Amino acid sequence: MENLFPITKKPSPRVTVADVASLCTQGLSSTLAAMLALAVFARGTAHGADSAPQPGLKLLAEGLTAPIVLTSLADSSGRLLVADQAGIIHVLNRDGRRLEKPLLNLQSKICQLNQGMEERGILGLALHPQFKSNRKFYVVYSAPLRAGAPAEWNHTERLSEFRVSDSDAAVALADS
Repeated sequence: MENLFPITKKPSPRVTVADVASLCTQGLSSTLAAMLALAVFARGTAHGADSAPQPGLKLLAEGLTAPIVLTSLADSSGRLLVADQAGIIHVLNRDGRRLEKPLLNLQSKICQLNQGMEERGILGLALHPQFKSNRKFYVVYSAPLRAGAPAEWNHTERLSEFRVSDSDAAVALADS
């Protein structure tokens, strides 16, 4: 059988946050971009039974509870957005440092989260396809139970539209 994917010994290239942002802006999902970034980090191996692939990882951010989405800010800055399930959307600079002020804090709008494993909170984040011109983005999150909801429910799933400032895409407008 022909080896369709030969593995060769090559030096591992350095991948930056900007490289991952570039993958995201090329229309790739954040999961696919993360997988591609991991593949680029992987070190090559020589043919033989005594060597195994040695993947390499690079820390992008610390201090997050449960990061669920990583996407490019799509403003040509190279910054990334990281949505944390606990209710905060953070901004990472091109060099990987997290900005002190988050893009958006929804902790007061999401339902009370339990300790340990949880399936509520911020569940999704997407930029509008024309984000550069209309500055809109969307967040799916678990809000407190709405009036009239079935008794067996414990939250309301909400999809909300937000806008960022015209002067800085890393600042969400509170009244949007």
